[in-house]
Parts: sequence; structure tokens; C-alpha cells
Amino acid sequence: MKAVAVCHQNDYENIVIPKNYDQAIKSRYKDKWLEAMQEELQTMKDRKVWESQELTNKSKVSGCRWVFSIKRDDKNKIKCFKARLVCPRFQTKER
Repeated sequence: MKAVAVCHQNDYENIVIPKNYDQAIKSRYKDKWLEAMQEELQTMKDRKVWESQELTNKSKVSGCRWVFSIKRDDKNKIKCFKARLVCPRFQTKER
């Protein structure tokens, strides 16, 4: 059986969405953000989004960052905390 944290909706009314990882782990909702990050990493692993490689002198390392959000239902109640790992280098650019 999965453990579920119970909290009052009022606790979530004025959540500040973190702009980066450091803000997320210093947040009052650190556990929720960490859980969301773990879910994202597990999804990426399951979908085989990347594979580990040894770095060589010719390797180019792409940076990445976390983007955080909160999903709400039609009554504005929180459905879940979301975290996405994005690599800005690979964004689509219009020409």
C-alpha cells in the first residue's frame, strides 16, 4: 500500500513555484518537489531518453535545468507537483 501525505488545501494556496533546483530543495515543499523530480527521472529512464557515455576530449556536454509547476483541477485544487528536466541547447529554433 502506498503512503499518501494528507494536508489541508489551505497549506497550498500561496505556493511559490521554484525557479531552480536550489529554490526547490530549500522550499517548504521540498519533499513534494523531490518526489516530482524522481518521477521525472524514472520516466526518462523507463523511456530510455539517454544512456551513459564516457566523456572524451571531443565530447560536448549539454547543460540542463529543472522546470517546476503545479497542476490543478477545475476547482483549483492541486492535483500534483510537476518537475521537468529540460536541455535548453536542444530547443527548436525557428529560422
